[in-house]
Amino acid sequence: MILFRKFSFAFEVVEVYIVARNLLRPGQIVSGRGHLKAYQSTCDIGGKMFLLRAIVDDSMDPAVVVTAYRTTRIEKYWGKP
Repeated sequence: MILFRKFSFAFEVVEVYIVARNLLRPGQIVSGRGHLKAYQSTCDIGGKMFLLRAIVDDSMDPAVVVTAYRTTRIEKYWGKP
């Protein structure tokens, strides 16, 4: 189970179901600061590719989504294996 603490949407609303889908089957999980991890995947929205990132604190039970957003800066955030 994952709780949604808050959302920070810079420019456009990210649909909750898209965030939930990303959390269930992320394309990649990248370690962040402290206990935070970025669950991220690429998605096509209106013919344009975006990177959807959900920042999650999974040190808690249940895990908590701290924030979620989408960006076109895929190369910046997509981690290399």
